[in-house]
Amino acid sequence: MIRSVKKFLFFTKLSFLYWKGHKKRILTMAAVCTFGAAALCFSCLYVRSEKALVLEQELQLLGDYDAVFYCIEETDLSLISEHSDVSAYGFYRELGYAGMDEDLQYKVASFPDRKSAEMYHMTCIQGNYPQNEREIAIDANIAKKFGIAPAVGEKIALPLYDIRHQKIGEREYTISGIFQVSSADSLGGFYRYPSMHQVENKKTGEGEYNVPVIYVSDSEKDIFHSTLITVYIQTETKINELASLIAHSGFSKLEGYEIPAGRAYAYSYILGMSDHISNTYGELNVSSLLSAIRDGNIWKDFYSSVLIPLFAFLILIIVAVSIYSLVQNIIMGRSREIAILRSIGMTKQGSFLYLFAELMVLTGLFLIMGLITGSLLHYFLIHAMNAYSGTKIPLGFYVSPYVVSVTLQPLQYAAAVIGISSVTAVFLPLWKMACSAPVSVFSMDFRKKTRRFERHFSDFTKIKYKNVINRHIHFHDRSVLIIMSIMSCAAFFGYNYFRSYSDFKNSEYRSELTESGLGYWDFTAEKNNMARPYVFLIENHHDYGIDPNTYQSLVQSDFMESAFARMVNKSTRLVYPKDSTPEAVSALMEPFYMREYEAYETSEDSYERTEYEAENAMLEQIGYYPDENIYALSTIGVLQEEFAALSPYVTDGEINVEKIKSGEEVLLVVPAGLKETAARAFHVGDPLPLSDIILSKEEESYPFLSFSPFDYVKPSYLKYVKDPGGSTVRYVSFAFGKRKDFETKIGAVIVLDDEELCEKYLLPSHEFIRSGKDTDEFYSPGILCLPETFAGWGLPDRLFTEVKFAVGDKEKLSEANKSFYKMLGTCSGLTYASSFEIREKMEANIRNTMTIYYIMIFMLILLGMLASGIKFYSRIKLHSRTIARLRAVGMSLPQIERLILQQNVADPLLAGGLAVIPVFLCEMFFHYVRRQIDTGAWAGLYIITETGVPWYHNVPFRYSLFAYHPAAVLLVIVLVFETLILLATVPQIRYMRKQIIAETIDTEIF
Repeated sequence: MIRSVKKFLFFTKLSFLYWKGHKKRILTMAAVCTFGAAALCFSCLYVRSEKALVLEQELQLLGDYDAVFYCIEETDLSLISEHSDVSAYGFYRELGYAGMDEDLQYKVASFPDRKSAEMYHMTCIQGNYPQNEREIAIDANIAKKFGIAPAVGEKIALPLYDIRHQKIGEREYTISGIFQVSSADSLGGFYRYPSMHQVENKKTGEGEYNVPVIYVSDSEKDIFHSTLITVYIQTETKINELASLIAHSGFSKLEGYEIPAGRAYAYSYILGMSDHISNTYGELNVSSLLSAIRDGNIWKDFYSSVLIPLFAFLILIIVAVSIYSLVQNIIMGRSREIAILRSIGMTKQGSFLYLFAELMVLTGLFLIMGLITGSLLHYFLIHAMNAYSGTKIPLGFYVSPYVVSVTLQPLQYAAAVIGISSVTAVFLPLWKMACSAPVSVFSMDFRKKTRRFERHFSDFTKIKYKNVINRHIHFHDRSVLIIMSIMSCAAFFGYNYFRSYSDFKNSEYRSELTESGLGYWDFTAEKNNMARPYVFLIENHHDYGIDPNTYQSLVQSDFMESAFARMVNKSTRLVYPKDSTPEAVSALMEPFYMREYEAYETSEDSYERTEYEAENAMLEQIGYYPDENIYALSTIGVLQEEFAALSPYVTDGEINVEKIKSGEEVLLVVPAGLKETAARAFHVGDPLPLSDIILSKEEESYPFLSFSPFDYVKPSYLKYVKDPGGSTVRYVSFAFGKRKDFETKIGAVIVLDDEELCEKYLLPSHEFIRSGKDTDEFYSPGILCLPETFAGWGLPDRLFTEVKFAVGDKEKLSEANKSFYKMLGTCSGLTYASSFEIREKMEANIRNTMTIYYIMIFMLILLGMLASGIKFYSRIKLHSRTIARLRAVGMSLPQIERLILQQNVADPLLAGGLAVIPVFLCEMFFHYVRRQIDTGAWAGLYIITETGVPWYHNVPFRYSLFAYHPAAVLLVIVLVFETLILLATVPQIRYMRKQIIAETIDTEIF
């Protein structure tokens, strides 16, 4: 035992003395292992954060619960909380309402604790839910309707109402948080909308539940005097049976209950296999998901299954090459030490284990340092990104088991990769040394490698150094070319792939920009679409829109560069008697014919005949007749200054502003594709027999967005008839408003062939096409006039239905954002779009995706250049005698330096050319995938097969990898590597300049 301890101490002392004299080598080894482990650990953690963010976004839409029970008495909470199958529950208090007036009230609620807020999972996109009195968290769209910017710190005074809509006072609040639950484009106007409004034992009639859009601190609950709460639960049992059982358990009050998509769908989305789980484990619930994870019946996400392993493979090669080269140098430097130990009795296995254990201990220490470094880097980077961009990216340390199951273990994976590369790189040279005889080990001074060269220096006077250089001296290492090629391919391919992947992920946001009509504009606001097919495409709420005075105030703001406004009237009709409709007009306007069932006039099918009769009854009550042809022809009113942009497109007639203002004349605008047809149908001076629909005061206020006509008017037609399936159904139609005729004439014909102008002065054809008709043109013909024209015709249109603004100084976008919402908050019935908000989402997504690339490539380059530097320095030391002899025969130091530079800088150029190959191969593969899908050989995108979502669902195969400035990116990569190579050459130059020729020729290198 004592002998073993002494032996251990002896070898430890030898190791300590060696490393003390070679600090640069131990620092080099530490850097290689630490950077490699840190890069992998960080990448795995960041991917976990990205997946956790996706899960967060899904839970935001679906809720982190399985069932919800609306409006129960708080005293009945025990019926839910104490149920044995309820694993967790939360609730919010149904406090009352708040609004600017009695007709515009929104539900107010409060969370009793943090757990309830987290389970409801409507996470604030800015700030947090209120903790103190006089603080509120408010939905972004509701804040806009109140005329305030959706931003933390804004103040607002709100009238408050109790649960029975009785006013209880007014309080001023400061916004502490912003969330998003309301949406004009979602069912019912909310992302989360209750689909069940009643239960079987409910005694009252159907009721409509209002989703809370304002949250106050729970300390304010006594102000509202409400005892109602809404409870949501988590369970691992069959939710349908459990929810029904709880709903019939004897509540004193229950508005209704719902089984939403909930957390099971959010978690299965992360796993990417909801259908597979349902088929394998039965009902899709949390228990089934956990069973799939436990059984390993899941798939890794694309990052973890492809990109991270590929990145790990590159790191493994670089670390292995670096450590292998380093270990060779260490063996050379300790050859005498090992040879002496072997000569006095140490076995070859002992010498191997001595150095192997020493190097493995060091590698283990550096590996731990790398894991700590990667974890700290992840922690600080996530906090910096959240602070910079306002996002809430979760840390990757503690994530749900669902995220863990589809991603790699950061610490274990990084340790395994670096461990394998280190063991391999250490084992091979040490084993070769151990298998050699002590004499061979003693003489490992590279003399054998230089003997052939030495023969050429037997007579210095008979040889020229240039010939020697050209034939025998290579100061660079081929392994450096391999490293350079790996890094160049990874950098170029990685940039193009990640950029296309971020495009793929942001297609939804880009479509949102397009659908919002933003384009060049920074802000848009438009009246909510009130037209519905069953009311003959009639819009009501003419008191909704943007007041012209408000619009002018915004235009005159310092930060507004340009603006556009228009009044859109979709209920204008072009009406001709059937027997005198011009054929050319009929050909042009056929896709926009308003009669849908005219072809059934002589049908013997009772159902088809009923459709014809119902449509006639509706039209006749409005004021139209069966012997008339009715065409939809939109009317758009724009400001007079807009006419200047249209002058170059006038093909016939002229723009007379005064006649247009009075309504005597209008401009007929058509897309370029209809130019010839329109020229045959209409001419300057032709009368236009127009009509419109005038609504009564009551009809103007009807809620067409969520409309039940029976609640307001009697049907214009009602009949019971058998449908095509043989069931007896009630067929009904409704009529609103009365026809108003007015006549004008064409003052000028304008043909637009510019997409931007078409978007401004025309409407899409699909908004008017009925009866399965179609048209080759995206835009429909329309009438253009001035805002004053509508008053001349006696129509109620007075407010702009759409406005757009562009900010000159983009630095003032935040300030403009607040003014925009503050001014337009006084207007009613608007839908807003802000590029400031939408582009912020898109850019945040791009940042999150590209950050993975930049960090991975940065660490890979850092590691690669460190490996290259090691190889360079080793190579120059190996050629110390050669350089000294060349200088002795007359070669100058600058000439050697130029030679070294020429050889070193060639590697990045060659590697840059090789970098195009993987991108080209991947692009060809994308073409192959597209061809397979287009021909039907593979299932289309988003089509779920029996085994789940196809693997290519998460591959941006529809995007070209050469669409992101490849030449510029490749040039930057080559220049960066050239710069780094030059920096790595500096130690070589410094070493040569310090070299003493005579001493070098006569001394051993190691």
